[in-house]
Amino acid sequence: MMKRSPAATLVASVAALVAAASIAVATSDRTVARPDRTLAASGSRGTGRPRVSSAVPTIALPPGFAAIATYSKPVKDYEFSGSELPADWSATRDYSFGDQATEFQPSQVRLTGTSVAFTAISRSTWPGLPYTSGAISTAGGFFLQHGLIDFRAKVPVGQGLWSGLWLDQVNDSNPSGEIDVAEMLLGDSHTVYGSLHSWAPSLWGETQQTRMAADASQGFHDYQVIWQPGMVTWAIDGAAYAQYTKAQALAAGRPWPFDDTGGYFLIADLAVAAATEWGGGPNSSTVLPATMQVQSIRIWR
Repeated sequence: MMKRSPAATLVASVAALVAAASIAVATSDRTVARPDRTLAASGSRGTGRPRVSSAVPTIALPPGFAAIATYSKPVKDYEFSGSELPADWSATRDYSFGDQATEFQPSQVRLTGTSVAFTAISRSTWPGLPYTSGAISTAGGFFLQHGLIDFRAKVPVGQGLWSGLWLDQVNDSNPSGEIDVAEMLLGDSHTVYGSLHSWAPSLWGETQQTRMAADASQGFHDYQVIWQPGMVTWAIDGAAYAQYTKAQALAAGRPWPFDDTGGYFLIADLAVAAATEWGGGPNSSTVLPATMQVQSIRIWR
């Protein structure tokens, strides 16, 4: 399955596979959100301290947002605090998710005792892609259809670094979609992107963004999505910043693959982009190795 990507990368990546594809990518004026909304840290969140409660988070909605579904039944509480990955999770091996510059290997996934860490490094030998990093997923272990998903993570900073917390479907699914809970192009550790991508029966993407007041590289934050029938809502630290609906998609002539059966698996990764990919590649200021940490992933239905 191709790597999650916004408009420019979607066009470049798919062209190699589907030369005649016509890809429509809507801009932020098709969403309920105010994409330039700046999010301030709330309460004790945004610190490096572990959470003391796994209670369902409260999501604050700005004026004009549609009501969200109530998901209060705990389904999964993945704490990355042991010496091994929790059940359902495995490290990605010999795979790139369609990235042009990064290959993911288990050697770059490490349990710290309080988190799982993904470390991106420059490769000194060929053949292979120029960078190696870590990724984990629940492919083959756990699949989800709707719910509130909360990734608690801390990202590094550096031009060319590209973090991803996302949901995907197995290859060759049709309908097929992808939900990006949070991506960051880490030359800027304040801007967060949330996206939807349809891979089949047709190709389209919708990417929204917000700017955090806090520097995401300085502490852990909760990156959240409320995925309900007919609508997806993105939030950070309990503050919603974007919504996109099935009605909006259908009005734009787009299929809505996100409510079809089959389920989605979860992925967390840190990539290093190529010069031609979204956000561009590393430069002389980029420090490698660079490490991203995920402390927990929680799901309610």
